[in-house]
Parts: sequence; C-alpha cells; structure tokens
Amino acid sequence: MNKDFWKIAYRFLILMVPFFVFLPLYCAHFQPYYMDGEYAMYRAQRDYVDFGETESTYNEIIVLGDSRTKAAINPSDFSKQMYNLSLGGTTMIEGYYTLCDYLNNHEKPKTVLINYAPFHYMDVDMFWKRSVYFHYLKKDQILEVFETAKTFEHTEDILTEQYLSDFYAYQYYMPNKYGGALKNSCFVMRKKINDQNYEQVSKDRGHHYFGLLAGSDGINWEAKVPDFVYHDVILHYFEKTIALCKEQGIQVIVETTPVNETSYGIFTESFKSHYRAYMNGVASRHPEARIYTDFYVYPNAYFGDADHLNPDGSKEYARFLQEKYKEVFTK
Repeated sequence: MNKDFWKIAYRFLILMVPFFVFLPLYCAHFQPYYMDGEYAMYRAQRDYVDFGETESTYNEIIVLGDSRTKAAINPSDFSKQMYNLSLGGTTMIEGYYTLCDYLNNHEKPKTVLINYAPFHYMDVDMFWKRSVYFHYLKKDQILEVFETAKTFEHTEDILTEQYLSDFYAYQYYMPNKYGGALKNSCFVMRKKINDQNYEQVSKDRGHHYFGLLAGSDGINWEAKVPDFVYHDVILHYFEKTIALCKEQGIQVIVETTPVNETSYGIFTESFKSHYRAYMNGVASRHPEARIYTDFYVYPNAYFGDADHLNPDGSKEYARFLQEKYKEVFTK
C-alpha cells in the first residue's frame, strides 16, 4: 500500500509541474504574447521611466494622469519638451510612484502637470487589475501601499479579503491569475498588437487615443453616481506627490480634462459642490501649487467616446492649456 501511495504521489507531482512551474515561467518571460488590454502601454511606460530613451532627452514637463489625460494631452501639440506619463485606470497612487522612479532615473523636470478625472480621486478601480496584474508597480511599492492603506478607512478595494495571497499569486504568475489570459490569447495571439501599441505609445511620447468617433453624447462615469466621495488613500498620495515636487523645487499644476455636455448636464449639484470643495481644500493646504478646482465642459463633437477627447478635442484642449499657462508651455 505504501508503494502504491508513493507512485500516486509521484504521478500527481509530475502532473502538477506544467501548471506550477512551466506556466508561471512562460507567463513571467513572454508577457507580450498573451497579456490583454493596455499591457503594452504599461510596459512601455515602465521601460521609459526606468531606462529612458537611447538618446537622452530632457523633459521640461511631465504629465501624470489617467486614460482621459493620455488621450487629451499629445506632447507633439506643445512647444516645450514633454512626456505624458498617464496610464488608463490609474490614480495618484501610481502617479506618485511613477514620479519617484522617474526622478531616480532622469533629470528632474521644471513642471509636473497632474490631471486625473474626478472619479479617480474617488475610486481605486484598476490597482489590482492592471498595476499589480501587469507588474507595473514594484514589489516594495505595492507592499508600501498595503501598509499605508492600513492607516486609513477607505481600504476595501486595496486590502481585499485575501490581499497578501493574491499579491504573491500575481508576483509569481500563478495559473489562477493568468490562466484566463493564456486561454483567451491561445498563448501567443496578442504579440503583434502589443508590439504595435508599444511602438506607437513610445513614438508619441506616452500619448494614445482611446475614442476616435467624430462626437459622442455618451454618459461618463461621474454622471452615473449621485455624489463625489473622495478616497482617503488617494488623497494621501495626491498630497504626498505635491510635497515631493515642492521638496525637489518642481512646479505643480493640477488640471482636469473636459467632460462632454451630455454628462455634465446629468452631474448632481452635490457631486459638483463636493468635488470643488475637495480640490479647494487641497489648494488651500498647498498654496505653492496651481490647482484648478472646477470643471471644463466641451461640446460633444470633441469626444471620441463618453470619456475621452478625440483628435479635434485634444488639439482644442492643447490650445487652451497653452493660452492659460503661457509661461509654462511657450518658448
């Protein structure tokens, strides 16, 4: 009986090897072949922040933001050297660590432009699904986020029920976290599109369009909630980023991308007043930063989808920012 037991155990171990050794090794070394969504943009930014370009280029202006900002701000539309370090689904949590890593590997910029949608001061919606999943944030940074979150109240989207086991499952590319992407991609089907996206976003200095319609009357995320309720962990990293810039002698501008007419017409008065109060509070605590505290409303024709500016909208927004901050964006 003992002999049969060891035979069964041996066969079981042989059966498990492909799942817990070979699959994680494949996942760790061949991400472009199977990763979905915005992986290439996260990878391109991670590479740029850590290593820069082949030829050294000084950026006077660095942009931190989410997908709305990634679409809205095209560095080629501005006269000063700029890099757009925005990423879809991110908040000031990723923005802070992106800036820290950038400063460790590049000459510090003169200006940091912070530009997030209102809902990304409310919700950590893609921390696990992208920043951890794509291995954008480093191990020590993620662990620091966990420790920081423990000191705040609004933490259920960061400190999930099994957050440590989930974290290490992502760290070691376990099949329960990456099996779905492998299956959906047939292991190799996403390499071409990921390579194309990586090349495009690198060439365009971090810029990428998400919606290309000639107009959109769609309803954005803010129009679907009754009120603005800020996320305390995000606020902590927001103010930490401003403080870091002050320490480094870097000018901070905080702006927001426009919303379409349809969505703004649905925003509740409570949402608008509480968002303004939130931004005014940050502005009062950081008078050294130039912080815009209200909304911009653009015609629906300037939107490629409910959330993102199309090329015409992006150019209009660039003209507006250059006029508003002439001394920053003009030679």
